[in-house]
Amino acid sequence: MSNPKDKSEHMKHKTDEARRLFNLPDTESVIQDYSCSLDKLTPGRLYISQNYLCFASTLSHSLESIPFRKVTDITPDSTLFFQNAIAVTFQGGFHSFGGLVHRDETLNLMLHLWKHPPSYVDLEDVVEVPSNAAEREKAAAAGSSSSPKSQDTKDQPARSSTGSSSSSSSSSSLGGSTYGSSRGSSGSYGSTDGVQEQTSTVKVDTTSTRNALRLAYEAREIGTATMSELSYQAEVIDLIERDVERVHANLDKSDRLLRGIESVGGGLKNALSSEKKGKDMQYIDRTLVVTKEDVPVDVDILWKQPNDMLVPALMRLYKDKFVCVNAASKQPEKDMTFPFDQIESVVLRARHQHIDIRFLGKAPRFRLMSSYVQPIVNELALRIKDLKVVFEPGTRQFPYGSNNIQLPTSGGAAATRKAGFFRSSAATTTISPVITGLNVDSETKTALIQQEKDLDEISSVLGDIYAIGTTMGVEIDRSSEQLDRITNRVDSANVRLAKTNQRIDRML
Repeated sequence: MSNPKDKSEHMKHKTDEARRLFNLPDTESVIQDYSCSLDKLTPGRLYISQNYLCFASTLSHSLESIPFRKVTDITPDSTLFFQNAIAVTFQGGFHSFGGLVHRDETLNLMLHLWKHPPSYVDLEDVVEVPSNAAEREKAAAAGSSSSPKSQDTKDQPARSSTGSSSSSSSSSSLGGSTYGSSRGSSGSYGSTDGVQEQTSTVKVDTTSTRNALRLAYEAREIGTATMSELSYQAEVIDLIERDVERVHANLDKSDRLLRGIESVGGGLKNALSSEKKGKDMQYIDRTLVVTKEDVPVDVDILWKQPNDMLVPALMRLYKDKFVCVNAASKQPEKDMTFPFDQIESVVLRARHQHIDIRFLGKAPRFRLMSSYVQPIVNELALRIKDLKVVFEPGTRQFPYGSNNIQLPTSGGAAATRKAGFFRSSAATTTISPVITGLNVDSETKTALIQQEKDLDEISSVLGDIYAIGTTMGVEIDRSSEQLDRITNRVDSANVRLAKTNQRIDRML
């Protein structure tokens, strides 16, 4: 089924069938469906959408629907007669889906959607903060006068959604972008119920952020001064090493002279051999230069292999390329490094949450499935000039190419640290719609906006401090190795000098 229109019609038929059978919201779309049996007895079909696991029996009218938000565990399951099964534990029950021909693929897809709810961002809900103070005041005043409109959450749901209307959206701000999830508790950015009574007495503490910013600036200055001291120390260590090498060169000359004095054979050996040259120590500029490393960002995906198998992987994004990384070993897959300048287009497939990345020439395409299709396309569009993005028929369309859409990174302490220190540098600062929706005076809103700008600046300065610390760490390691080398050479010179003195004593 290579024709996109045929594929789109096929997926639409599957989706319409699932919505009709299980009364799913119009925002739910079938991603995959598999033939299987429920609890080892009931044959039927399993439908997997963004937020639901649904089973329809082929022998009866039995229907089962499990929201991912209620799932507590998903594990492989097997018995003597059913080897290819998956056990799903959820609030108030348990089901086993057996007889799956592609058990591992189905398990990988379930786990990915369970751990990573699909989410989209509508840029209309992202508020840009003007850089000019007067403009900030004007924008804050305008936001205050329009805030009552945002209080009616029935007519204005949060624009950021996972495609499920089964519950209210629980949203979090990611660098100015609003990611909603229908699997959490109720509440959305559009709602300000019960806020007015509280905000009338809110005092924005800009002093703390200002003090934190001042301390960050001071720490950066201290780091810069420390780097200058390290540069000077490195030059002094180089001079010490040169002097130690001169001592060895002088000991070589002394050894040659004493050998000629001690015996005729020694003199002949000197005549037939050339004089040893000392180690040439070139001058090295030890000025430390801070360069922010190309910190990659890891995104959880399912890599679609040539045999159509979906396997867990990470899409590791650099400034000029992306790499497919094994999710378990965290090592790059063989021949899976793709420079951005070789990408011809990005295709959003009719099978929902699937992406094809196609390359110039006859290079094979890279296929993936992910809950983060919008952030991935957005990052590629920001890194590749005039990127061609194609939405196949029936595919959900979304905005991209904006710094306001942040990429959810894969977990881990290192990723969290780097993501915090190296945030995307947007052209403008963004604030949460919660701020603009508050019914407060313009002075308070301006203070909130200033607080957001200060926090962004603190993040940027912390990035500088992190880069300075990394640079100093590399230099300290290099200096330590050099000092160890000098120590060994000094010990060797002491031994040689003692032997030379003994030889002179014997001649006297």
